[in-house]
Amino acid sequence: MIAVSSEVQPLGCKSAIKNGVGPELDVRLLHHFVAVGEELHYTRAANRLFVAQQALSRDIRGLEERVGLPLLDRTTRRVTLTPVGEQLLVRARELLALHDEMLRELQDHLTDTTPSWADVRNAFTATTAWCWSDEFSRSS
Repeated sequence: MIAVSSEVQPLGCKSAIKNGVGPELDVRLLHHFVAVGEELHYTRAANRLFVAQQALSRDIRGLEERVGLPLLDRTTRRVTLTPVGEQLLVRARELLALHDEMLRELQDHLTDTTPSWADVRNAFTATTAWCWSDEFSRSS
């Protein structure tokens, strides 16, 4: 189980809360933000994610609009994280790790409860044998 750090303070995205409803953050956008935050370079992050750089830029702008705060400072030469961006990067990594752990647990549960081919074959054989024996006893 992954422990979530209590050292990071909440983002306080008050400007993102509209009509009493906070923003929903798409996991894909968080993956994109983490890649840009780690690479500090849009082209490298886009290559890492196998997406077009323009699409990645659009997604990051959309994420910033969604939370209502700038997450990155961009110049023609460099990309840096804002203080809020640094905070979000920590939380996004934690959230994505929890997301991945949850998916693994669900997959493990699925493989634990999904019958194997041997189970299916045994059930089919037992059912077929029962049907034949029932049919045989009726005809006798």
